[in-house]
Amino acid sequence: HNIKVGIISPVSMLRLQVYDQQGRKEVGLGFVEVCVGDIPHGKAIAGWLELRFQENLKTNAHQRYTSHCAIREEDVSQSTLEELGAAHKKLSKRAASRSHIGTKVSLEDLKARRQVGQRIMAKAEAMSAGCAGACSKP
Repeated sequence: HNIKVGIISPVSMLRLQVYDQQGRKEVGLGFVEVCVGDIPHGKAIAGWLELRFQENLKTNAHQRYTSHCAIREEDVSQSTLEELGAAHKKLSKRAASRSHIGTKVSLEDLKARRQVGQRIMAKAEAMSAGCAGACSKP
């Protein structure tokens, strides 16, 4: 796809939402957010982005983006509470984000993201196990 979007502020957020058509219903699978100020100006960009869990579409875009810049979904969902505490301390000592946005990351936010990730992973494993069982029957 090639898209042009008018931008007013370098701290504007761009969100790409991914949906799945399930019958007549569209179901949100996840999203990607990028701070416009973090995108190189006047250059074509290409690459892979981590799809964030739809359940993390809470608070506001700046808080979500700062938190995601600090720690990826796959890392936060596999972290112990002690590891999250250590990561939060480390973040508090330096700039909370590698972004142009100066929002802080809270430990509660990291814990909430961890719970979402663990729920999603458990759901995916259960679905995968059910499929494997059904697929292996002659």
